[in-house]
Amino acid sequence: MSLPVTIYMPLLNEGTDVWAPVVAEQIGPMLYRLTGLASADQDWQFGDTGQMVRVESRAFSSVEVRLAGVALESA
Repeated sequence: MSLPVTIYMPLLNEGTDVWAPVVAEQIGPMLYRLTGLASADQDWQFGDTGQMVRVESRAFSSVEVRLAGVALESA
């Protein structure tokens, strides 16, 4: 089991681009299993706790490069 990391998940129904930090574990190259829980007011674009998501490096407005969810991955 790998150490938990934070990835950033795009949220739906926000009116603008919003990314929420989500705890995940790496299970392959650029492939993570979501282990964190969404708060009641969050609607993650890709997956739910326990599902796998593909990620990519993405530059945010703070100019920091972070891992961001980009697709739901089937098991």
